[in-house]
Amino acid sequence: MTRSLSVYLDVVRFMAAAAVFLAHLLSTPFTEGSAAWYLGQFGDAAVAIFFVLSGYVIAHVVATRERDWRSYAASRFSRLYSVALIAVVVTLVLDGLGAMLAPDFYASKRVLLKPPSWSGYVPSMLMINEWHAFNFGGISPGSNGPWWSLSFEATYYLLAGFILFAPTFVSAPIAIVVLVLAGTTITLLMPLWWGGFALYMLGRRWRKNLGLGLFLLGIGGAMLAIYPFVVWRLPQLPIPLEFGRGNYQRPLLNDYFAAAAFGIHLVGAQMALACVEKIPSAFERFARWIGRLTFPLYLLHYPMLCFIAALLPLDKAGATYVLAVTLIVFGAVALLTPYCEKLKDSLRSLAKTNGLTARV
Repeated sequence: MTRSLSVYLDVVRFMAAAAVFLAHLLSTPFTEGSAAWYLGQFGDAAVAIFFVLSGYVIAHVVATRERDWRSYAASRFSRLYSVALIAVVVTLVLDGLGAMLAPDFYASKRVLLKPPSWSGYVPSMLMINEWHAFNFGGISPGSNGPWWSLSFEATYYLLAGFILFAPTFVSAPIAIVVLVLAGTTITLLMPLWWGGFALYMLGRRWRKNLGLGLFLLGIGGAMLAIYPFVVWRLPQLPIPLEFGRGNYQRPLLNDYFAAAAFGIHLVGAQMALACVEKIPSAFERFARWIGRLTFPLYLLHYPMLCFIAALLPLDKAGATYVLAVTLIVFGAVALLTPYCEKLKDSLRSLAKTNGLTARV
């Protein structure tokens, strides 16, 4: 992975998180009659992109620095829980205050589908809230609906750890048991994650090629741009694909379309950006900064959005309201992100202290 590609992926990650935020902001009950409907149509595509990116990045770190299961486990644990621990506190506090100050708004199923309970928080913190074998029926920690994807991500991390670092006679039965417990939706979306992993491994053989790279980058980008106009034409598979706190049906073919489009785009970006030898330092610093905001923005925005929308005294159909909510959420996320980073370092150090990672 070249430096230029790494910087570019930070920008892409942030754009995907922003797409999820906009998909929620520009929907009922947070916005009424918004004219910017197109910007709110990329939420599902962004999640598919995250899965591809996750597999791609894990392939890179395993190939370069996380070469044993101890360092891999410590990094994945600290990565997930550095944001999850802060997000669960923020969700609990904002939901409690919001339900007291604006009970009618928080009575909406789009805000609190189910009353907050230990059965929503505990399995979510264990990242098994989407495992269908336990029949949770769609749960989340309070209003934090986007938490569903953490269960998918954690499952893929777990399986990759065994497959990459354990012998086959150990990893194969464990993978089968985990996938049976996780259920159909997690299993059928897993190829997106491994597709990203494969793209990285194959990409080490590709040579830099500016012309072909720009062509593929443009084709993939164009496919993503027309996503809102194409995916509604794709059929829904005649099998249950429950996900999320409402047990919604996952549009699997839509996810595969978005993943394929982004995969083409990513191949082109790798080829083209290999020709870029220098990046302006100011742009690189900005890209790294917004890259760090990605995971906190994804996992913190929904409870913040609920709380702000409930109390902000502005017309929900106006552009001023949309801009105000966006600035408040992004500002709050920017303030909390350094604490997430510090917690990640602390969790990794704690893992080392307890012997999870090998001593150097």
